[in-house]
Amino acid sequence: MDRRLLALLSGVLLGTVSESSLAPALPVLERAFAVGPEAAQGVVSLGLLGAALAYLPLAGLAGRVGAGRLFRTGLFLHALSALLLALAPSLLALYLLRLLQGVATAMVVGLVPGLAASAFPEARGYALGMVASTVAAGTLLGPALGGLAAGWGLPYVFLLPLPAALLALLLSGNLPELPRQEGTLPGLLRAPGFLPALLAISLALTTGCSGKSKAARYSTSNIGSNCYAKALPTAGEGGLAWGNTLSMARKKSMDNCMRYAGRSGGTPNTCQVVLSEC
Repeated sequence: MDRRLLALLSGVLLGTVSESSLAPALPVLERAFAVGPEAAQGVVSLGLLGAALAYLPLAGLAGRVGAGRLFRTGLFLHALSALLLALAPSLLALYLLRLLQGVATAMVVGLVPGLAASAFPEARGYALGMVASTVAAGTLLGPALGGLAAGWGLPYVFLLPLPAALLALLLSGNLPELPRQEGTLPGLLRAPGFLPALLAISLALTTGCSGKSKAARYSTSNIGSNCYAKALPTAGEGGLAWGNTLSMARKKSMDNCMRYAGRSGGTPNTCQVVLSEC
């Protein structure tokens, strides 16, 4: 396989795996930072938001600084953010780094189709077909790799895209430039209704993902209950429960944790109460 195509496919794999591998690790993230499912889901959503907001401005920037250079810069930033995410000391640091990683993902994945078509004008269909196949493969591999890495620890989940980033950096030294396009980015941004539409799409993407939180698994609250507790396993879904007393809430959360951890293929025998308050 041509090293330029391998570099582009590695960039695609980097982007898809870094996003799709996080979902199985959310219970581990909740336990590591003692937060609820909504706060943990924000780590996923901010990466998507950063990418959604960066795609169009970066496409315009590629025409000025060069698509190949911007692609390699994105690879470097993505690798750097993966290393920093593995060392992040707080949830706020995770949020900021995931936003940066989303921008880096846009710098890489957003340029791949154009670079593939420009690098292989005589085999454009083959190159774009390989790109599409890699998107599907990365989306399928990500959750499996994320679940496996989460068993070793949360930092390993963030490090999953690092090998693909390093491989793409190594092979991307001879990428072509994209042909100049008509029109300008400022002209597009000034088009009536464009910015509201872009903002609406970004919000739809992020809130849509946030809406898939585990609220259904934790919907065991009772009206009038004053205490709540959350129990989490080493791997799998946890449980949140309310009760009239602290001991009742703790018992219910453990029962829910063992039930949901078993259903999600986790380890119910490792359930522990990590938060309890009245």
